[in-house]
Amino acid sequence: MGASFSPMIGFFSSFGSNRRRLGFKRLTIGLAVGSLAVNLILCGLSPFKVQPAWSKPKEKNTSGSAQENFDIGMKRFKEGDIDGAIDSYLQAIYFARNGYNPWAYFWLGECYKLKKENAKGIEAFKQHIEQVMGPTPDGHIELGYLYMETGHDDEARNEFYTALGQFMGPGPRAHNALGKLWEKEGKYREALGCYRDALGTGPWTYLEAWMNYAECFIKLKDWGSGYAQLQTILNSETIKLTKDDQQKIFNDMGLCLLAKGDHEGAMRRWRECLSINPSNAVAHLNLAMLFDSESHISSAIAEYKQFVRLAPRDEKVGNVKDRLEALEQKLHPQEPVSSAKPTPYMRQQAQEAEAAKRKAFEELSAPPPPTENPF
Repeated sequence: MGASFSPMIGFFSSFGSNRRRLGFKRLTIGLAVGSLAVNLILCGLSPFKVQPAWSKPKEKNTSGSAQENFDIGMKRFKEGDIDGAIDSYLQAIYFARNGYNPWAYFWLGECYKLKKENAKGIEAFKQHIEQVMGPTPDGHIELGYLYMETGHDDEARNEFYTALGQFMGPGPRAHNALGKLWEKEGKYREALGCYRDALGTGPWTYLEAWMNYAECFIKLKDWGSGYAQLQTILNSETIKLTKDDQQKIFNDMGLCLLAKGDHEGAMRRWRECLSINPSNAVAHLNLAMLFDSESHISSAIAEYKQFVRLAPRDEKVGNVKDRLEALEQKLHPQEPVSSAKPTPYMRQQAQEAEAAKRKAFEELSAPPPPTENPF
């Protein structure tokens, strides 16, 4: 706006001398508008009809429309209508003077994040950060998550540290985000420290960070510490667990017990998970692998089939189907097609193939190994 001051000053300084010419121009414009109106009427179009809202030019003061669309966007977002919310936030930005609507950009970024439209989400959060007045640690965290999702880990780390500085306090969400980044890079010790900082002093109430803390121990193969944290979460009086939370905890506790050799305890935990949700595919797979390891073929087959039925698109389904076929052949061996005996080489090849399949299958639900020696 500052660049337009000079021509405005010149205009006012010469206003008196140009008054007569301006009067003549107004008369000319008036005649032209009148002529245009007559032509529209002759064509069957009335220039005085009310035009639809979408065809009207943006008014000078549209703050009311911007706020109205923002409020509609928030309502739609809470109702789960993400596409409708996107449309409302875009309208809120359109009607805002000069496109200035930092919080519409923030929630627009959240919508794109949910839809996995990461490039659009990144641009929306950048606009939010550029426009907002003052610190916006949550904006930097959300932008950092999208950078992490798209493989730009260094940019993500910068955003998380910026958020940590802007919180001017504990900043639990920033610590948790940094922990996720370290964990993604396989640096579980560093991640543990960040999750512990996110939890702060007791009693702990930040469930996401607490679950991340427990699972980081599991990835370090510190089964005892991981199990202890999960048990404490389960018994906590300061956190209200959802059914999904409980299922995840029971599945993870079962893995810890299995790693320690307690098959009975692991089976009980997975049964507890299925008592909450009989359709939990992970618990069925865990039970199947337990029964398979104990050569309870019929039980293993039944659980494997449940997993395939409940999670047909899971990446593990291919290996599970191969294992199912092998177990069913053991349970119901087919008659040999020919009486020719396999050569020692053929027997060796068959045994190696079976061993490879079994090894691949045993690694299906095993936590990823740490990239460094945790001890």
